[in-house]
Amino acid sequence: MIKKLVIGIGLILLSIGAYQLHRIAGSLSMPSNPEELAEIRAKAAQQRENIAYRPDSLPAFQQAPNALNNVYFGDLHVHTNLSADAFLFGNRFDMDAAYRFAQGQSMELRSGERVVLSRPLDFVALTDHAETFGRVDACLSPELSEGAREACSILVEPTFVGFMKLRGRAEKSPFRLNLDAFDGDAEREREFAAANWKDIVDAAERHNKPGVFTAFAGYEYSPALIDRGKHHRNIIFRSSDTPKFAVSAADAASEIDLWRQLAETCSGDCEFFTIPHNPNKSWGLAFASHTIDDVPYTDSDWATRQDFEPLVEMFQIKGNSECALGFGATDEECNFEQFFSACDEGETTSCVHPTSMVRDGLKKGLVLEDTLGFNPLQFGFIGSTDTHNSNPGDTEEWDYRGSTTFASSPASQRLNVSNVTGIRNNNPGGLGGRKYS
Repeated sequence: MIKKLVIGIGLILLSIGAYQLHRIAGSLSMPSNPEELAEIRAKAAQQRENIAYRPDSLPAFQQAPNALNNVYFGDLHVHTNLSADAFLFGNRFDMDAAYRFAQGQSMELRSGERVVLSRPLDFVALTDHAETFGRVDACLSPELSEGAREACSILVEPTFVGFMKLRGRAEKSPFRLNLDAFDGDAEREREFAAANWKDIVDAAERHNKPGVFTAFAGYEYSPALIDRGKHHRNIIFRSSDTPKFAVSAADAASEIDLWRQLAETCSGDCEFFTIPHNPNKSWGLAFASHTIDDVPYTDSDWATRQDFEPLVEMFQIKGNSECALGFGATDEECNFEQFFSACDEGETTSCVHPTSMVRDGLKKGLVLEDTLGFNPLQFGFIGSTDTHNSNPGDTEEWDYRGSTTFASSPASQRLNVSNVTGIRNNNPGGLGGRKYS
């Protein structure tokens, strides 16, 4: 009797597990053949596109009534098909396509949905993940070994199972994407990564139009945290005078290592700064007194942070990182676009810590000033998108198509309650603004 009961319970659990797996797998509709792609595009074609208000388009550049008070808007957090995660989700639009979109050209996503800005941007930085530089190109190379081809199949032929494998591998090995397209040849891997970085710098120089449109060379430093946490930073360079290599999490284990290596390799006319993004998912690391590898900050470390980190990304598709109710804040604006609730006792991930939000950082900076004699956390704020669709600055609600191609498009994907990307909690994101006077 007991044996039958155990077997029965086991079968029930297996059935529940299989149902949940099927339910979740169905939320990641990656087309594997032309017929499946056509089915997805047919769904997009049936959407009621005229239901949303669409503003009239504006010219690319408008002189402000007062030339001494011009305000310029842009996006400093954008992913193209160079990022392995964006490629996995189905993005095949390159840097040139992203820059054209930023300057006003419309784009039809592979899902069939069309996106366009009502007013072109003034500046953009494409910030693809440095940890995956070279991997997309290597996986698309015809000269792959059998082992490399098998490893690359997860990326080139994306599936739900492959997506979960890559996510799990990234959390176990935060300093590199465990997708060996190079057969263990570190020198070849470095060459591919350097070639990608040169392409990024060249593309920014190619699309830069002084006085009209500014394209910054940049990338994202992306160490992984458990449960998809983020302690990432976008690195923005002032000009095309940049280091030969993009310092990634494979090179720098912590933010202190990142700043030091950038300072050492950025010489001559090279200038840079870093921007931490969406601190709400940092599991408290954003404004903690220790690094990602739990090493306490020294006074010198705080000074280095003050030198190289003048901005924080306070808002993006993953919500508001300004403040959270329960941490010395009671105003209703702190209840806007909250991605997580405050941590309960014993919780360490998927919640907001007392050192997760921007207001926490500002308050801590004032305290540190009393002891250090300077404020290392006196920073400005920007909004960004973190789009993985090669569509910079696409923040208007009427044009929102998600940010992860087939994982969030068409609309049936965005409304899917089982969507593993959490897209239903996302918003279109924000922009950075700069006033010159």
